[in-house]
Amino acid sequence: MKIKQQKYLMDVVVIRLVLIFLLVFYHAFAIYSGAWSNPFPACQVNAVDVPLYSFMAKLSHNFQLEAMTFISGLLFGYSIKHHPEYMTFQGCIVKKAKRVLLPCFFFSAFYYVIFFDLSASWYHVLYDILQGCGHLWYLPMIFWCFVGVYLIEKYIRISPQFFWVLAACAALLSLKVYLPLRLGHTATFFIYFLSGYFVMKYDLSQRIVFDTKVSMLLIVLYVLFGVCLKENVIDWETHSLSLKICRILTMNTLHLLGGGMMILSLYGLSNKAIVQEYLHNHSRFITLSGYCYGVYIFQQFVLKYLYYKTDFPILFSSVTLPWISFLLALVLSILFCHLMLKTKFGRFLIG
Repeated sequence: MKIKQQKYLMDVVVIRLVLIFLLVFYHAFAIYSGAWSNPFPACQVNAVDVPLYSFMAKLSHNFQLEAMTFISGLLFGYSIKHHPEYMTFQGCIVKKAKRVLLPCFFFSAFYYVIFFDLSASWYHVLYDILQGCGHLWYLPMIFWCFVGVYLIEKYIRISPQFFWVLAACAALLSLKVYLPLRLGHTATFFIYFLSGYFVMKYDLSQRIVFDTKVSMLLIVLYVLFGVCLKENVIDWETHSLSLKICRILTMNTLHLLGGGMMILSLYGLSNKAIVQEYLHNHSRFITLSGYCYGVYIFQQFVLKYLYYKTDFPILFSSVTLPWISFLLALVLSILFCHLMLKTKFGRFLIG
């Protein structure tokens, strides 16, 4: 964000740093949760069978992207609130396309060359790049969120409460696999973006400042409902179509509740006076917050390359590998981001 230090939203600085830390952590441990394939040799097929690491990965991930999307909506609401002239096709759609789609296309091309099958047809390659390869799927998704709010504000005349309910219903329907160019993902995540936007637009932020006990309670409820109970629902086995639909709706409801609880908890804790004062007196955290976009871009490149393109996994045990990989990915991502921001082209892409 190109904003003077005193104008930074300090709660956003806190949440950004926490979330990007957890993002790198989750991806380092994703091999244990089943999200990523086993990087160990075939003779070590059980190396990723570490239940504690699997739980840690799920614990750190089940609210992470939801909270990032909430923060994006919050920042967009802040921008429009102070500069309503930005709510134009040029100021909103074109500007956001440059901010998120161009980096998506640029880095997706590299991601495809490094990690994907180059023998695929050209139109499959092009489509994969346009919709974001690997973790870059998030960028087209968040672009459609900006488009959605722009259309709502400009052309749709219904109450915000009603539209919020519609967005919540869309989040329960699991449309990810049915709509192209990440529009299905947008249907799932738009509720969080819209919530952040409404919090800023309607000055709801003061109502979300909880005391520490309430925030801790929300974290406990997230673990119980958003992680433990949700994982049990995922494990339900049934051949009945109606029960399968019930399972999906239950799972998505728990996910929505869990994500909401953690967003409220993080937002409440980040607005504590002691946190705000500490960050104001330690500007390096604000500097690091400015690296979050770049770290998001680079961290999966580093981890995927270490896990699947080198002999790195066989150098360490299954217990120590994710910790070393996490630290290495975090440090290298910050370094790559720092170096890229020293160039004009780098600042254009991720600055």
